[in-house]
Amino acid sequence: MRRNNQVSFQTLIQQEKDRIMKDPKEIDKIYDRLDQKFEVVKQASPHA
Repeated sequence: MRRNNQVSFQTLIQQEKDRIMKDPKEIDKIYDRLDQKFEVVKQASPHA
């Protein structure tokens, strides 16, 4: 991983940690975003 990417990734993680510390319910939103990003939650099919 390039140094710039690593620093920005660490910054992102720190921001998420700070957000969770301020509002513990925020972690649910983070998990929901991750689930959608990695397609753990299947989106409704437009043909359904």
